[in-house]
Amino acid sequence: MDVLFVVQVTKAIVEVALMLFVARGTLALFFLPAPQKLEGNFIYQLFVKGTQPLVRLMRLLTPPFVLDRHLPFAAFGILLFVWLGLGMVKVNLCAEALDHSACEQLARHRAGTSGPAAPR
Repeated sequence: MDVLFVVQVTKAIVEVALMLFVARGTLALFFLPAPQKLEGNFIYQLFVKGTQPLVRLMRLLTPPFVLDRHLPFAAFGILLFVWLGLGMVKVNLCAEALDHSACEQLARHRAGTSGPAAPR
């Protein structure tokens, strides 16, 4: 199995998790005046179910004095750093193997072209 493929799949999974946290936070902002209505919102409950495993993992990793309401922010921050790290790993792997199909954009950038080649 290709290392670059594993990095790309892991990065995609992290991106989905980050989007769930962003959606959860955005929906919570709309319900700031009436937070009790948020718990009855079906869409918000879907986002909570999607992010709950990561929040539980964060509870295991953080010391007990960290409040439970701060755990989603901590999980989002850790995921953001993981996503950035995976992006840097992908760029480094692509720098070594520009002929890989996942590295076409970097190869075009190194060649000096920004888009697909124009037909002649």
